Amino acid sequence: MSDAIEAPPWNEDMGRPPRVRIYSTRHPPRLLVFTDGDWRPASVMARHDWPDRTVSLQPTIRLSAPDLGGRIETFCRTYRWDARVMLVLSTGERAMDRPRGQRR
Repeated sequence: MSDAIEAPPWNEDMGRPPRVRIYSTRHPPRLLVFTDGDWRPASVMARHDWPDRTVSLQPTIRLSAPDLGGRIETFCRTYRWDARVMLVLSTGERAMDRPRGQRR
């Protein structure tokens, strides 16, 4: 099984930005994400819906930090949605729609 794939951050060369939905920090959706060869728990902070209909999720996740001697630390990452490497544990509260970066 391959690891979850990180999504690149949006930049102007990519065209229209994704629609970003922010989740409540009180009851965020929870996932297991397969990365670094293991299933890791994660809390979703945001969902990115791209114009081409792809979806990426931005969770906080505990990962090994090689530059800190391999100590486990909490990071924010953005992964492309893939049901083979992401398992939804809970849906949390409804997303609060806050579109960001839309052109005027």
